[in-house]
Amino acid sequence: ETLTGPCHPRPPLLLTQRPIRGLLGIPLGLRLNFYVAHPYLAQHFGWRRSFFVFGALGLLMTLALVVFLRKRNPSTSENPVGQPSPAQSIWPVIREVLSAKRCVALGTVSVLDGIVRLTVITWLPVFFFEKFAMDLTRAGAFSTQFIQPASVLGVLAGGKVGDWSAQKSVRGRVLIQSLGLMGMAPALYLMGFSTSLSAISIAMLAYGFALGLNLANLWPSTFQVISPTSRSTTVGLFNFAGSVIGGWVPAAVGAATASVNLGTIIGMLSVVSTISSLICLVTAFRFLPREVARLQTSKNVPA
Repeated sequence: ETLTGPCHPRPPLLLTQRPIRGLLGIPLGLRLNFYVAHPYLAQHFGWRRSFFVFGALGLLMTLALVVFLRKRNPSTSENPVGQPSPAQSIWPVIREVLSAKRCVALGTVSVLDGIVRLTVITWLPVFFFEKFAMDLTRAGAFSTQFIQPASVLGVLAGGKVGDWSAQKSVRGRVLIQSLGLMGMAPALYLMGFSTSLSAISIAMLAYGFALGLNLANLWPSTFQVISPTSRSTTVGLFNFAGSVIGGWVPAAVGAATASVNLGTIIGMLSVVSTISSLICLVTAFRFLPREVARLQTSKNVPA
């Protein structure tokens, strides 16, 4: 609920604000991790030490959440009747998700997007280490110093433009998301196949900004066809599917590098991003208006 907002209708102008607050922490955390901690530990103390350090930090974060995270008291501004939403079984949510073609398509896009992002995050430092003979510290820093700041700008811009476009058209958010996915494609191709660090730097800036446009509108566009009480569970289902399916891809890429150049693999991720963009466009024009109207009629939920 922290990222998705409370389970009640929100106007289009506000629908991306809470996801943006959470999403901003991702590029900032990755920047700190790859710029300072992970490469330095790996180069000076070995890869195993970094897993122990970050595992311990994860346990400390979990303890802090247990101690400090408290359930929010419902307010009349977030729940018109002043009462929390009743508990809901996961099976009706799954049925609702599967009944909405647009939602199924976005779930597919979420998985494909996870494949792209996990591959880039995992293997881009190794790519610079091998292709440009950088040491691990510099390779880790270089792999984030352009992408993550650009992602922050992309998330902020994507949220603002997504909110504005949603007021102009029911397809507005999806078109911004599709624009981001399509913009990632040439950037990925250039990142994988270019031999110039200057060109790759520009490509990483473009990739990061386009990624931010996509991420800022991914969940808000999903909420257009999902009832408010099912939104948090839907996000959990999509993240679960993306982690389970996409999580195997970095290992598969590692196995594939025995016969395929790593740069080729990164460059060909542009095909995956293009497919994701086309899925968004097709479902936006074929299914989205009808499914939004159906949800509004059945649940009395604003678009």
